Amino acid sequence: MKTKRGKAIDNNHGIYEAVFQSWGLGWNKNASIWYSTGKTPPLNSNLVTRTPGWKPDETFAKIDALCEAEGWEGWSIKDSFRVLNLEEYGFTVLFDSQWLYLDAAEFLPLPAGPGLSYTIVDDAHTLSLWKTAWEKNNTVKADAIYRDAILEDPSMFFVVGRDGAGEVTSLCLLNKTDDVVGISNFYPPHGNVVAHWSDLIAFIQREFGETDVVGYERPELLSVLKPLGVEAVGDLCIWVKAGRNETARF
Repeated sequence: MKTKRGKAIDNNHGIYEAVFQSWGLGWNKNASIWYSTGKTPPLNSNLVTRTPGWKPDETFAKIDALCEAEGWEGWSIKDSFRVLNLEEYGFTVLFDSQWLYLDAAEFLPLPAGPGLSYTIVDDAHTLSLWKTAWEKNNTVKADAIYRDAILEDPSMFFVVGRDGAGEVTSLCLLNKTDDVVGISNFYPPHGNVVAHWSDLIAFIQREFGETDVVGYERPELLSVLKPLGVEAVGDLCIWVKAGRNETARF
């Protein structure tokens, strides 16, 4: 039986797999790692650890050599257990984070939220609105990661939150794996972050039925979300090795 952290890690793989599939890119996984030996879309790691005992191996060496030979901007490793030390290989930690888990039965929604109306994107036009809002929070173009073809993936759900005037003021990406729904790329409006998370989780429960929620966020945010029933289930970090253009990838 998968642990809570294990479900969160596998769910995270699901996002990568959907993105890579939409670009026609290959990927592999074994008991220890999920990986792609070729250049990835921006903000997508080449390698994600699945066990705490993995150490740099032949796959690691192959990716590193290709990065140098083909002049990539860089490459990264998602250390799912925060146990590696890759400084000797030229990597630095981009950021630390924690896996999150919410047991649906433990969800404690706030009695009143900001009142945004959330819907799942189902057409290319609305996806373009999602991308425009996403780009306000990122330094790369959304089209470099999310192609319109990804809407055809039954495991992926792009979500927009609209205010009373119908403007997109919030967005996130959901994906379904096994018996959990993952939250990523959640950019709510400024204000009461707990209330926005409460509204989004309530939306998930309505759309997908009573289901557990996973993802990862910075420790300071998870501490704020505890009243909703959200728990931290393990540390992780992103190791980045910059290439010629020094563009961070995770």
